[in-house]
Amino acid sequence: MPSLTNVQLSKRAFGYNPSITVHGIALPCCSPIDVGALADYLMKPDSLATANVHSIVELHGLETAIKTIVVDNNSCNDEDFTQLDLSPFVNLVYFEVGSSSFERVLSFMIDGMQFLESIIIGEKSFVDYHSEVNTESTDSMLSIHNCPMLKELKVQNCSFKYYTLLSLMNLSSFETLDIGSLTVVGECFMYSNLEIVS
Repeated sequence: MPSLTNVQLSKRAFGYNPSITVHGIALPCCSPIDVGALADYLMKPDSLATANVHSIVELHGLETAIKTIVVDNNSCNDEDFTQLDLSPFVNLVYFEVGSSSFERVLSFMIDGMQFLESIIIGEKSFVDYHSEVNTESTDSMLSIHNCPMLKELKVQNCSFKYYTLLSLMNLSSFETLDIGSLTVVGECFMYSNLEIVS
């Protein structure tokens, strides 16, 4: 019943049932059941639908069935975290990164994600402004390959500044490539080659 959004139950309804099944998941319940808790549960989105991430530990701890990942501003900037691969998240539909995150990541790979539709990157992400070494000399890349449902890639100003390759391959539903701003110098992919293969 995908249209079921409102649940109101009397205090004793289902009060002596040992379990409740919602969306095919059996929920262990105490007897008597807290009907208010049941209503609250039914009103919540799927627990695997969205994750808000603030650290690499949280990212690595996510369920692989997650559908939406939103990375907060100033997150996942650990010095030893240099590669990001989303392929373990096989059901991912939406990936968003806030501003000033993943500053040490030099390789961001997305390959074979069957349900991914949107990638949104905030300002000054995937660029290390704190390093004394100019990262433009490194082989850093964003590669997005074999994602049949991907519709959009949006990158805000100053992200991926020193990356040397943006590779887009086999994206049959791709509609929007939005990089930087038209009104100010965006400094996205300034030293990068662009590779698009259909």
